[in-house]
Amino acid sequence: MNRRKLHKKRIFILLSSLVVLIGAVVRTNASKANTSPIRMDEKYPLVEIIHTTEKEKGITIDYPFFHLEEVDQAIETYLKETITPCTNKEQLIVTYEIVHYSQQTVSIIFTEKNKDKSFNHMVTIDLANGKIIRLDDLFKNESDYLSLLSDIAYHELKNKEDILLSNKELAEAVAPTQDHFQEFTLLNKAIIFYLTVGDQMADTQLIISKELLKDMLEHKYVSAELNKDRIEDIDPPNMITELPKKDIQIAPDQKVIALTFDDGPKKGTTDSILEALRKYDAHATFFVLGSMAEKNPELLRDMVEQGNDVGSHTWDHRLMTKLSEEEMIKQINQTNSLIKEMTGKEATLFRPPYGAYDQRVTSHLGKNTDVILWDVDPEDWKYRNKDHIVQSVMNQAGDGKIILMHDIYQTSAEAAVEIMEKLTAQGYKIVSVSELQEIQKQRELVS
Repeated sequence: MNRRKLHKKRIFILLSSLVVLIGAVVRTNASKANTSPIRMDEKYPLVEIIHTTEKEKGITIDYPFFHLEEVDQAIETYLKETITPCTNKEQLIVTYEIVHYSQQTVSIIFTEKNKDKSFNHMVTIDLANGKIIRLDDLFKNESDYLSLLSDIAYHELKNKEDILLSNKELAEAVAPTQDHFQEFTLLNKAIIFYLTVGDQMADTQLIISKELLKDMLEHKYVSAELNKDRIEDIDPPNMITELPKKDIQIAPDQKVIALTFDDGPKKGTTDSILEALRKYDAHATFFVLGSMAEKNPELLRDMVEQGNDVGSHTWDHRLMTKLSEEEMIKQINQTNSLIKEMTGKEATLFRPPYGAYDQRVTSHLGKNTDVILWDVDPEDWKYRNKDHIVQSVMNQAGDGKIILMHDIYQTSAEAAVEIMEKLTAQGYKIVSVSELQEIQKQRELVS
């Protein structure tokens, strides 16, 4: 009997000690970090969400758990190295979003928030080896990919209304360095680069077709099939599918001038102007009427193939400020659609008939469309005399000026040929409007 009581007493003491020990362990762990899988990711239900609280550091973190040892270890290491503990009493909350999850890679945006700040970190991981993919892992080392990315970024962003930087500041913001293009997502047909431009963060995205980069990409990352999203694969809007025009090489002190032609194209006159442009190694800008372009698609294609600009001059030369909203939109969209269909290029230059436009007109133009007027008007539509037109242009010609002419009149076409000859003899480089804009940007950088 006494032995039985002694035995029960020993068991009671042992259990009591075990409870105390467990409580101590739980309290110790709770004081350091409380970690538990609390729910599954809403978009990718096979991914667990780990919720971690480190009270001493003032940090609460949600992060994804993939049940892939190397990947999960890479995420934990990344967070330890990236997240900065709070130094004040404000708690730091870290959340995440999986923006793309394919057979080959996963891209995650981590967002840090407290009372005073909120900013993002982007990380892309190769699922095969659990390695965070750096930019120099994505591209072949011998390729000049940084210069290409920088060039594409500059040309894509320079006309965006929400990028409030000068050309010089923008060029510095997208300079060819690893840091500027380090955050990216690898899609099936494109790569999204998340850029920091000025104070702007992940809202600035550069979506580049893989086709443009395939010769520079490491072979294993070219595959479209391996990079299809596991849940929903969507082709991103506004994907860049063409390389920007090569910067025109012009000495800083060389004079440049832009010839522009309205109201065409027209057989017999536009083609003679194109021939002269070839002869003098020159480019021009043609502001076409949709109604005329529809009749002369081959001339439109010739313009583009020679490196000239094709801009919109509306469908049939209506005074835009007097039109209804419906009529105005039709004049713009119908012409733009035709240009795109015939040339494969978007019209990013617009010249309003009679130079008349207001906020109503510009509100219906594309976000990247520039309204282009002129500096020199020889009134060739009025004075159908070749010599008069030539004299008028040459008297007013100057570096950086834009000349207005019309390629539907024989006298204007003849005058244009002679004007090209005289301008070239005087040391001018005859350029398109887009080239003139690029030259002005280069001059600004130099100054």
